[in-house]
Amino acid sequence: MDGFIPRISLFGALLGTALSAQAGVISDWNTNNVVTDSGPYTDGEVYYSTIYDRNVAGGTSGAETNGRIAFEPPEGEAPGLKVVTDGPDLNDKRDFNDCIMAAGGATCEDGFQSGKRFKMQATDSGPTDLVFNLEPSDETKRYRVFQKMSNYTGGQLSGMEVQLGYGVGDSFQPSSEGDGLGFVTEGSEIREGAFFPFGLFGDAEEHPHHTLSGFFDTESRAGYDMAFNEDSLATGDMYGKYDDFFGDWLDNGQVPDGYFWDHDDNPATEDILMAYVNEDGEWIQRREEEDGDAVPAAAFNTIEEALQDAGYYRGVIEDLANLNLNYFLSVGDLGALDEFDVTSQQELPGSTFTMRVSTAGASQVPAPQPVALLVGGLLLLVAGRRLRMA
Repeated sequence: MDGFIPRISLFGALLGTALSAQAGVISDWNTNNVVTDSGPYTDGEVYYSTIYDRNVAGGTSGAETNGRIAFEPPEGEAPGLKVVTDGPDLNDKRDFNDCIMAAGGATCEDGFQSGKRFKMQATDSGPTDLVFNLEPSDETKRYRVFQKMSNYTGGQLSGMEVQLGYGVGDSFQPSSEGDGLGFVTEGSEIREGAFFPFGLFGDAEEHPHHTLSGFFDTESRAGYDMAFNEDSLATGDMYGKYDDFFGDWLDNGQVPDGYFWDHDDNPATEDILMAYVNEDGEWIQRREEEDGDAVPAAAFNTIEEALQDAGYYRGVIEDLANLNLNYFLSVGDLGALDEFDVTSQQELPGSTFTMRVSTAGASQVPAPQPVALLVGGLLLLVAGRRLRMA
């Protein structure tokens, strides 16, 4: 991915005035460059914390945004992202009590599908800067990052990158080697990766929480190879069968419709994808009912009337635009920050660091949509249900 990292400008002069204490504990998300939708909030509605390229305490005039964090009550809470340090021990098989995750009632070691991933949406191809406040500490902390990245750029993407540094926008300064801030790539608990959701691709026998294999591929996961160094991680080649069906990473407005089965009439559980419409406007069923369960089936053509008669409902397969990211970062002695006045240009209080998220665009031209998808677009609002395969 040579040439992928956006151009940046150096972060001011070396002033040597700001920080004298070591820092190693993330206290919270710094929202000086964020505007969050105000409440009161309604359950089932989606709200946003929009992220800008500068401090927006005085307003957003002249500011630009390339991304946002989405949250949906009651599971999600404003502002959509939180930091947990020294969280409770809830699982003897896990050992990560420090994490960056979705704002809500869950904590780092809560169980499967408890709403831990913060929902970040790329709305344009430029960088989005997440800033975090730090508190003095003599210890080094490892934070697991629970992140879902969604493509809302208007075109297909070829990948993404996360880079560590300081400051935002044109004042972003990359983290340097040995400065106490970096990604973690070693250790038995580290399972880094970038995956499309399991419910679409993967063998249930290889997943501890799923009993039904993936809709599009029942044998293998799909996602991106990851390239790590101390201060950046980037997606590489795509693997699996995602690109066999769709090519590059789809935008949310390009994903096809599907028919879903609410198999247990329980809004707290995932509804099951049974069929989808392909690029030729044909409905393809890849699962069938057997003794009250959904089971994989050899793909066959069907018609909407048959799917409706079976009690299925139509909706968007939104997870085809979503990428789940697993990685850890380490925060230790950031004494090197003494060289920078991190408050003068950005007006960010105290000691901070930045996690810059960027996407790589293969095509910003929307892909052609199936006729059936366009004609039936208004039907997407009827069901009021959302697929949240994780």
